[in-house]
Amino acid sequence: ACAVGVSSTFRSPIGGVLFAIEVTSTYYMVANYWKGFLAAFSASLMSHVIEMIVTRESTFEFDPIFRIDYNTTVYTSLDDIYKTTSYETWEIPLFIILGLFMGYCGSFMVRLNAKLSRFKSRIMTQQKLATKEIVWTLMAATITSFCYLFGNFATESYHDNILAMINPGSLDTNKWTVPQFIQDWGWGDQGVIFPLCLFFLSNLILVSLSLTVAVPCGCFVPLFAGGAAFGRITGEVVQWLFPDATSVPGGYALVGAAALTAGGTRTVSVAVIAVELTGELEYILPLFLGVFASCIMGSRYSPSIYDSILKARNLPFLPNVTLKPNAVVSDIMSKHVPHLEKQCSTLDMVQVLRQKFEHDIPLVESKATMLLHGTISRQEIEEVVRQFYAEHSLPNVDGDIYMQTTSDNADALSPIPRQKLSTVERERKKDLLNRSHDLLHHREIHVQAAPFILQAQTPAEDVHIIFTMLKCNGVFVTSYGMLVGVMNKADLFAANVDTEDATMDIYTSMRTSPKKGASKKNLFGSIFSSSGSERSSGAVKMKLENAVEGGGG
Repeated sequence: ACAVGVSSTFRSPIGGVLFAIEVTSTYYMVANYWKGFLAAFSASLMSHVIEMIVTRESTFEFDPIFRIDYNTTVYTSLDDIYKTTSYETWEIPLFIILGLFMGYCGSFMVRLNAKLSRFKSRIMTQQKLATKEIVWTLMAATITSFCYLFGNFATESYHDNILAMINPGSLDTNKWTVPQFIQDWGWGDQGVIFPLCLFFLSNLILVSLSLTVAVPCGCFVPLFAGGAAFGRITGEVVQWLFPDATSVPGGYALVGAAALTAGGTRTVSVAVIAVELTGELEYILPLFLGVFASCIMGSRYSPSIYDSILKARNLPFLPNVTLKPNAVVSDIMSKHVPHLEKQCSTLDMVQVLRQKFEHDIPLVESKATMLLHGTISRQEIEEVVRQFYAEHSLPNVDGDIYMQTTSDNADALSPIPRQKLSTVERERKKDLLNRSHDLLHHREIHVQAAPFILQAQTPAEDVHIIFTMLKCNGVFVTSYGMLVGVMNKADLFAANVDTEDATMDIYTSMRTSPKKGASKKNLFGSIFSSSGSERSSGAVKMKLENAVEGGGG
């Protein structure tokens, strides 16, 4: 879908596929490669067909959206031959410097968006949430509307402005000028430089603001236009300083556009999209140099805008972490995991169901050996418990199953009000719940005998790769076949030793501060949120017996 969108919008099928791979997958399945290209080329073809139908053209042409030619003719003095050139060798460092600055600006945009998102989250409480969201949207729209006062260029579409800035010709001074009231302040004598500065800064700030609004919007085209404005400024300055050179300001605008977009999205495929967008092959080297420099600079200060939004909205995201040298899984894992023995009672199953985690439950031989037989789904365990309650006419199954542990003290089960039962009924329920079941050979239970596990001596650095590739949240850890712990994302974050990492800095600054006494499992939303606390199984079981005997709920 991402490749199709980029391909149909920019007529860039190759760049669309590469862009989709970069922003949606850390590890891409090669088997889907040809499917992505087929979908992208089909979308590009259909966009041409639809345009031909709408414009009623009789010829079918596959021209880029912006057909640009930066080549200029330079005659030599030795003989009458000539050569075409679009940039000179000494301009290469300028393109790299432009890319570095655009990378820094892209990182600034990401950090500004993160700060605005945090500010919005503080004021968006549950009370009158819809009203506050509407007020925030109207405020953003009002601030955006003020930009129309900057001049005629502010009223033009992004398509027209981008085409004007990357064009090798001169900018229209009647369009790229500021109103008279701004000129009266002494800011209108710089020609097209000051309007381009306004265009660049307004795009950079408004992109950060618009991404916090609960309205579908994008950042690719605004960043592309803003980078084109600053690139055009650079090109105009270079042409003014070196009037005899063959530099093209529009070429700097194209490099600046790709560099700023790469700095915000952290994608190299923007250079390919820029080439397909303009059909200009001469600028492949400056484009890639500028994009590489932008990505390198931006990565030092912030994650990409997409990763930043994921964290701002508490969506699944796994940032890079730096672990201690030679660290293994057993050094950073959680050593306490809720589990069931092969021979267990209904009371044991109820105890596990009461703990808040959503993944499969490990099945072990016994507490003494902890030999892992496999895993059982929570749904099957719950179904067995419900059938047992129904067969023996035991009351209040929902109250027994869904009673949760307290958030402040996970070591004990929270007390529940007892249902009025006679002594005979209470003793009968206690005896029934303590009946043993053989889960390994139970007819209603399917044991997954080959779950995905990690060995205790697995290098910790491999865990990050595994979590990223498989998109998993937690993995059980064994040693010689014995269950010794569980490895989840929270443990990976806690083991991070690089406190100056930009990605982790953005991540930790966005999340809500934990309450006093809350465990790291609750902080990061681990799938095994109650597995990291110390428990005395005998005490817990005794309290659970007292609870379910009364049938409380």
